Amino acid sequence: GGSGGGVGDGIDAGGGSGGGGDPPLPPPSVTPLLPPPAPPLSSASSPLSGEDHPPLSFGIPSAAAVLPPPADQLHRYQVCPPTNHYTPPVAPGQLEALSNEELSSSELVFSKEFAELSFNSRVLALALDDKLPLLERFKFCCIVSANLDEHFAKRLGNIPRDDSDDEDGDGSTPAPAVSSAASSGSANSLSKATAALRLRRQIRPRSQFEADLADAVRSIVNVQHEVLTETLLPALRGHGIELIPYEALTPAQGASMTAYFRRSLFPLLTPMSVDQTHPFPLLQSHGIYLLVVLLNPESGVTRRVYFRVPAVKPRLLPVTPLQFLPVEQLVVAHLPLVCEGMTILRWYAFRVTRNTKLVVDDTLFGESDNLLDYVWEEVHRRRSAPATRLEVTSTMPMADVARLAAELALDATDVYTLPGPLLGLADCMSIAFAPVPHLQHPPHEPVTPPRFRGLEDKLQSDPGRIFSVIRKGDVLVQYPAHSFTGSALLFLRAAARDPRVRVIKQVLYRGGSHSPLVASLIRAAKSGKEVTVLVELKASFDEVQNSEYARRLQRAGCNVSYGLVGLKTHCKTMVVVREEEAGGLRAYVNVATGNFNPTTAKLYTDMALFTCAPAIAADVLDLFNALTGYSRKRNYRRLLVAPVSMLDRVVAMIAAEAAHARAGRPARIIAQINGLTEPEIIRHLYAASQAGVIIDLIIRGPCRLRPGLPGRSENIRVFSWVGRFLQHRRVFYFSAGGSDLYFISSADWRSRNLNDRIEVATPVDDPRIKRKLRKSLNFFLNDRLHTWQLASDGRYYMPRAPLTTVGPPAVDEASSATAATLAGFARPPLRFEQPPPSLGGGSSYAPPVDAFAEFDEGEEDDDDDYDELAAVEGGIWRVPAAVPGRAAVADYVRNNSAPERDAFAISGGDTSS
Repeated sequence: GGSGGGVGDGIDAGGGSGGGGDPPLPPPSVTPLLPPPAPPLSSASSPLSGEDHPPLSFGIPSAAAVLPPPADQLHRYQVCPPTNHYTPPVAPGQLEALSNEELSSSELVFSKEFAELSFNSRVLALALDDKLPLLERFKFCCIVSANLDEHFAKRLGNIPRDDSDDEDGDGSTPAPAVSSAASSGSANSLSKATAALRLRRQIRPRSQFEADLADAVRSIVNVQHEVLTETLLPALRGHGIELIPYEALTPAQGASMTAYFRRSLFPLLTPMSVDQTHPFPLLQSHGIYLLVVLLNPESGVTRRVYFRVPAVKPRLLPVTPLQFLPVEQLVVAHLPLVCEGMTILRWYAFRVTRNTKLVVDDTLFGESDNLLDYVWEEVHRRRSAPATRLEVTSTMPMADVARLAAELALDATDVYTLPGPLLGLADCMSIAFAPVPHLQHPPHEPVTPPRFRGLEDKLQSDPGRIFSVIRKGDVLVQYPAHSFTGSALLFLRAAARDPRVRVIKQVLYRGGSHSPLVASLIRAAKSGKEVTVLVELKASFDEVQNSEYARRLQRAGCNVSYGLVGLKTHCKTMVVVREEEAGGLRAYVNVATGNFNPTTAKLYTDMALFTCAPAIAADVLDLFNALTGYSRKRNYRRLLVAPVSMLDRVVAMIAAEAAHARAGRPARIIAQINGLTEPEIIRHLYAASQAGVIIDLIIRGPCRLRPGLPGRSENIRVFSWVGRFLQHRRVFYFSAGGSDLYFISSADWRSRNLNDRIEVATPVDDPRIKRKLRKSLNFFLNDRLHTWQLASDGRYYMPRAPLTTVGPPAVDEASSATAATLAGFARPPLRFEQPPPSLGGGSSYAPPVDAFAEFDEGEEDDDDDYDELAAVEGGIWRVPAAVPGRAAVADYVRNNSAPERDAFAISGGDTSS
């Protein structure tokens, strides 16, 4: 329970064991994960802020802190990924022999597919963490399946379709072994499937890489289903939360479920047999299917019939508030109503994943074509895209598995046999929201940003009040601590109502279902304002939703653009042009790191800057002119815009930090991003590290850079924060010789963001907001309960217990180089050495009194930084040592009801970004 302290087995102040089966840990001062913090230096004044900052310091990475740890210390760490499928074998000194340019693009240190699986392993570690609330662990188990679904739906995007009716293969690639199991009735379809598989193997031959990738996926799936079936489901059953078979229903419950089947499922069922007159059916991606073997008792003939289980929500039907019936079991129980007069011999569930990623081929798209119509056609065509995975249960006979694989043009490597009874675990998220509060994180409700409070009540009488607030100073909103409804949506609603607003422009990338922003844009257009919306139709897996939004906005009178051919518009920008009371026009902008989506704003850590700074507003207007018109603008006043200038500007700022370090001036880089794969940036980061720049990278997902390499990257640390909320914000910091440059951005440092997308990074000038960003970065750099650290071997490590504070080393203040290096970001001592407080049912989040004392000391911000940090950290506290039993849960359910909350989804491939 909560007595263990932090992640895994804890240690007390005296160095004793914190419980569990691990051997006693050595004192924490031996080979710590991080070096002890350096003593604070004297206050340094920022040229931009015009005021003194509080004393700041940070530790310098040293040889003692380089990971991986020595063998005798390995037991102190969790290691992720646990298997060796993720990195190719590297001979001693092989990486060191590469130049910076070679290392930044070498396949020896990075693979996109394995990087996605590595992130998924870190998510799976949360499902394995017995210090987390039980339902939260189940939710992370579901998230792992959702991430794997996306992995298989996107991975084979470069495999062309087989649209031919004949076999064009040269015969050099043998047919799959599983095809021999096919029946003669489907010989023609099997022949076409074999041709498709041949074509795929010619384009992308099966390799050791593919085999290792499949092994890595299986290692994740096996661990996931082991913890699900052997730990989570039995533990949930002990609290009264369980999946029950149809046979266990009471007569009254069975009658209710039968009525539901007749009303909501029976009309959706279509039996599909396979014989000479019925070809093999088109199996939809991500759907759950039943293979049913039927016997005609009169003729003795058997038939295989396929059923698609209706995709109803929820998939787990609530029999009671805590008991659930999988919908596929309800369908199977009522198959005699569909196949009257037939005997059901056996049935098996299976699931297919197809390559559903939409790729717009510029060579096939002419100037006279309409992108909206083209996307609609492509969305329809991907229904028959190549299959990439077949999931079956362990009860299905191998002959049936082989037949299915052959029909889908898959071979044995593409078949995944799940040990558990549940397929499509991502659809089972509803269990995580069962009304049992003590098995969940304390609820978090976003609050209206302080400077926007009270403006909701003035929307009718004074809708322009929000613009006067922004004129007084920039506003930084931090999600999920702050409310999307009380910030971005409020801004747009006010603009739609304010009679002085003349123009509204917005980029819509992922608005979510039933977006209130679309409703506000339509209201503004109908009230006579000029509304321009760029709807990105190529947003992965949101093409249909965005196409519907585009049509609705067009019908309402909005000017709608669909993005640019060859580029994906990923920036998150909104601009309002208003006629001011004093005369003249003024532009107000909202530049965000995440989507204008009220659902994800509750789940992702994002930021949005509201400003009317003339230079930034003019840049945003110029950007929209380029997006909706015809422009080759290359130079922007303040914004970094990809693919125009962002890469060059970032590289230049990294090179400038290296020059500062060589000259003995402060040199510091911190970036919080979702991925780092751009070779040009990585090459300059290696060079900056060699020059002495201290670099910290907080990277949630894929990272091509390898820290801790001798003579190359000892000054670079890479962290991955994985917790209750999805890290999604992008923040860049460069010390710039004491100028302290901050940017928030929609772009990661990935090649796709910097070269193939329209992205924006905006500078932050307000000293108050700079302090908030500094505190936020310091929080992520010092959290040790959800932060993994990437090692020089390509694996991630996390200490099994929080590090205790150790005394700072002596620092030679007379050394200007040392002082310059130490000036910058604080690494405050960790405050969580004692066990965290226990939480009972309904308890609210209550951090230690001194948890953020160092962050807020001497600060007088009008925004509540405390709430922001508490919201991000709100999920770190562990379950109490004693939790209510089954009787208490039953009492709670009888007397309380809880609405279902929005599900939390993590995307290793960042398609949600």
